[in-house]
Amino acid sequence: MKIHVGEVVQINENIGLYRAGWMGAFLLVEEVYSWGVQGFVHVINTHEESSRAYIRLTNEQFDLIGKAVLVPRSIN
Repeated sequence: MKIHVGEVVQINENIGLYRAGWMGAFLLVEEVYSWGVQGFVHVINTHEESSRAYIRLTNEQFDLIGKAVLVPRSIN
């Protein structure tokens, strides 16, 4: 499976019990490596503000969803 910057992946059950809170979250990929990806989950703080929760995942810890429609300019 070929992953590209700007694609969305979903964190799967291989994340493990110690990070189970991440399971099912959608991650926007910012960097791709031979071993996996690094990216962020969008976190809504208020109706006007948001933040990003960053995480690195191995190839076994996610499934490809597809290309994001809205991609921040900072990662294009």
